[in-house]
Amino acid sequence: MKLNIQTILCVAVTSLLIIAGCKPEKSAGPTALMGLHLHTYIGDSLVDPSNLNVYIPDSAGRVEKLSHAQFYITNVSLHSSSGWYVVPNSLILKREENEEYVIGNVPAGNYDDVRFTVGLSAALNSGTPAGYTSIIADSVLSTLESAMYFGTGLGYKFISVAGVVDTTANNSGTNVIPFSYDLGATGDTAVITLPTEAFTLQPSANVANNVQFIHIICDYGHLLQNVPIVTNVAARTVSTNGTVPQAGSIAAQIWNNLLSMFRYECSTPNGDC
Repeated sequence: MKLNIQTILCVAVTSLLIIAGCKPEKSAGPTALMGLHLHTYIGDSLVDPSNLNVYIPDSAGRVEKLSHAQFYITNVSLHSSSGWYVVPNSLILKREENEEYVIGNVPAGNYDDVRFTVGLSAALNSGTPAGYTSIIADSVLSTLESAMYFGTGLGYKFISVAGVVDTTANNSGTNVIPFSYDLGATGDTAVITLPTEAFTLQPSANVANNVQFIHIICDYGHLLQNVPIVTNVAARTVSTNGTVPQAGSIAAQIWNNLLSMFRYECSTPNGDC
């Protein structure tokens, strides 16, 4: 009689999973802790994140160096035969001095593509640095990163990059032109989908719970392709909000360049580079 009562109760409230003897839900399966290793490049040359003060030629033949380079990444997603998996709450600020970023736990398995957004959602962009606490998303939206904020009611800078271009024939650095670009806030974002490339994220238990990094190059030389820094004074300081003069065509060119700024560093995206 006891067994019959238990069976009836189990059927009646099985979705609550509170009656002894009810079958639990199936496990979601093993997970992998994945991250992004974002390498700063100018052209084909790696920029030492601890020493930005170096001139490097870009793919257009210009010689430049970075003094500041940051951008927001959200909605990190992985593609498999089951479709796109969006990593919950994925939000980082790519700082020039850091390259490795832990994104979160994802289902272990085989993947063939990576996608992410450069920029913030309207909901995140509507907040203020003072309104975010230092424990939210690595403090990237809090007062610790107020330099990425245009000002009250103006939103965040989705990408902020500055540096100089050397115009001398022998690259002596004696005649340089500065540039500074703070773009975002108006809602402009760029969705980056990398080329299809198969890779596997092993269950964390198989790799001693280590982070498995996907290695991606961020080519700032490519970001500035077809931007007439040397010949056009108005192209040297551009903002899509705030008090800095706007240059719509230049901002549009930079946003367009963002779409092809990124590429895998390794032949296997999460391989040992």
